Amino acid sequence: MFGYDNNGNIYFIKSNEFYRIDINKNDHIELIKLKNLSNILSEKIEYKKINKQNMLHIKSIENALCELEDITDDEDEKEKFSDIYEQSEDYKYNPEKRYFHSEDNNYNSDSDDIYEERKIILYENINDKIIKININNDIPSFETLIINGNTKSNDLIFRTEIINDQPLYRITIFTDISENNASILLNIIGTRIIKFNLNYISLKITKEEE
Repeated sequence: MFGYDNNGNIYFIKSNEFYRIDINKNDHIELIKLKNLSNILSEKIEYKKINKQNMLHIKSIENALCELEDITDDEDEKEKFSDIYEQSEDYKYNPEKRYFHSEDNNYNSDSDDIYEERKIILYENINDKIIKININNDIPSFETLIINGNTKSNDLIFRTEIINDQPLYRITIFTDISENNASILLNIIGTRIIKFNLNYISLKITKEEE
């Protein structure tokens, strides 16, 4: 099971033990066990069903990007497809955006403060995989997506978004528990994407060989 707090931190929960998901200085995802659990309370989650990208839309995006390979280097030709070029550059560094509508403005929030730094969106809660935790931790430097299923799924059920700033990282967690492993993609935005595996039994996170 996964949890989150108001600041957008993400937690992995096993046998009533809480682990905060973090990124260390070596760009490696790690679990940090919380020691003081007396103040941790879970809250009932209310969520709004927000439209997310369906498989047909995701496929159309991928097809459009593939078409770029057939476009010549002619500048006039490129001008005709300027929108596709712009979109392709965005998806090149932010491939996770294929899963959601960036224009979503209807989201869960416990504050009306216009200076809030974090937007938290819960699309749906499949089998109660996500709980809200009443705990205070610093705002992380990354955004998070949680997808129900394996790496072939597009069933986005949760995401956080940094407001008024650019994230350094974006983490995508696939909750499929086949073979007791979860796949985690770490997007070092503008640089590269690294794949990790979380073993639910040993609680070890290993980097997949590139």
